[in-house]
Amino acid sequence: MTEVVLGIDVGGTKTLAAAFAAESLLGTRAGQAAPTALDALRVPTAATAGPNGIVDQLAGLVERLRSHVGAPRAVGVGFPGLIDHRDGVVHSSVILPGWDGGFALAAALRERCGMPVLADNDATCAGWGEYLVRRGEVEHLLVLTIGTGIGGAIVLGGRLHRGASNTSAEFGNMTIDWRGEDHSSGNRGCLNTLASGTAIARRAWRAGACGALGEPPTLEQIATAAAAGDTAAAEAIETGAEALGTGIANLLNAFNPGCVALTGGVLGLGPRWLSTVRKTALSRAFPLNAAHANIEECRAGQLAGAFGAAALAWDRFGAVR
Repeated sequence: MTEVVLGIDVGGTKTLAAAFAAESLLGTRAGQAAPTALDALRVPTAATAGPNGIVDQLAGLVERLRSHVGAPRAVGVGFPGLIDHRDGVVHSSVILPGWDGGFALAAALRERCGMPVLADNDATCAGWGEYLVRRGEVEHLLVLTIGTGIGGAIVLGGRLHRGASNTSAEFGNMTIDWRGEDHSSGNRGCLNTLASGTAIARRAWRAGACGALGEPPTLEQIATAAAAGDTAAAEAIETGAEALGTGIANLLNAFNPGCVALTGGVLGLGPRWLSTVRKTALSRAFPLNAAHANIEECRAGQLAGAFGAAALAWDRFGAVR
């Protein structure tokens, strides 16, 4: 009988929960296909509900999937914040309010659902999901998630690099312009203020793009306006891409990866955005490092975070009976 593992990807605006067959999570063969879910649910994130509200929402998603696919072996949760995967305690979140001070997310959801729960950083989960898809092709991989904010994951020698405090790869907080805009994290001039979807929308709005709307435009509106000849929209996209490319050049020089894979809503800005990111990064990095790095879209697609979360949960709990 096929065992099932659930993966949940909590985002700033949406949450995706998916069920996977355990054998699809092993990643033992080179270059497996993009993940396929047995079932999946997508809902708006209860962003302002605080920790207990989020737990209520996640428990509801687990129960709905359980009714569709049967009792899962374990649950993996990718959460947008500083979280220690060893105990599943969230220490803070820039994107979701009310998470400062430490909240035992894994323990709270385990108590509600009655099954093993692993909680980890959302970008780390997406990075591991992407690595499993590319396993056998690349051993040194960086993944950047570029949406409301910017997160990341580091895989070196086929293993997740987590750092001394298990909070590595916060690429969005990497300072590019030390005299730039303040960020809610307390940093200044970081990639989040320059290259995230939020930053691009705000820059376009300030420049009067998209007919000077009463609020920042969506990325889709910006892309449409740029394609129609809106100079302010095009410049907002270009500036964001150049900032991201500069950040990636720093990462190429620091980690010398074989691949940098990008995912998130900002990729919806289209091929010109990606071309500018790639051109900027490769021109600013050391030539030898640039020559050995591919910069491209993630292959794992929208399921990357949920897939990686489920795989990490299976790694920890799959052998436990």
